[in-house]
Amino acid sequence: MKNRVERYIAMIRKAILILLLITMLEVSVMSSETTFYVANDGNNSWSGKLPSPNQNKTDGPFASLSHAKDIACQAGGGTIYVRGGTYFLNEPLKINPEDSGITFSAYKDEKPIISGGRVIKGWKETEIDGKKLWVTEIPEVKDGKWFFRELWINGERRIRARHPNKGYFKVAGVIEKTEQWHQGQTSFQFNDGDIKAWKSYEDAEVVVMCRWVDSHLPIK
Repeated sequence: MKNRVERYIAMIRKAILILLLITMLEVSVMSSETTFYVANDGNNSWSGKLPSPNQNKTDGPFASLSHAKDIACQAGGGTIYVRGGTYFLNEPLKINPEDSGITFSAYKDEKPIISGGRVIKGWKETEIDGKKLWVTEIPEVKDGKWFFRELWINGERRIRARHPNKGYFKVAGVIEKTEQWHQGQTSFQFNDGDIKAWKSYEDAEVVVMCRWVDSHLPIK
């Protein structure tokens, strides 16, 4: 009986020792893991090793996700902690096979947002046809270099101006015929009064829905 107890105690000691070794190994791996930080108040010329800028503003987190990814890739992988805030992307953030050792994670209890949108500034209140409106001028849109169909304010999508406000008009007829129904149309006939000679009609587009095809047609 005594020998059985001694063997049982020895087995427990071995199991405890193994658990301690595994725990020490995990701690060692965690401590040696490469860590980077990204924040809206960061700078890509900094080391990216600090979660916040230091007191002298000489080092701190990176400013962009793509830069942090490239540096982490050069370091052989690691974890990139993203601070809270909105990060606007001018181009897609590409994750390649060589980036498989990189992990993106939100910083502690913060909530980062990655957005493909753009911030539109310079809004001014004005009045048009007796209606108070907010307007701004976007040179790229004015020159035809950029176009967008969605506008978000404070995280909420705003409804685009539409005509009619409720329901739909009906297409009076099709001018051109395509070989396949899913090819869509570039022109159509409309009923009298549906589309008028508005001052800014060239800024609008007609959305024609037929079957499972949406045709977005500029007015010319």
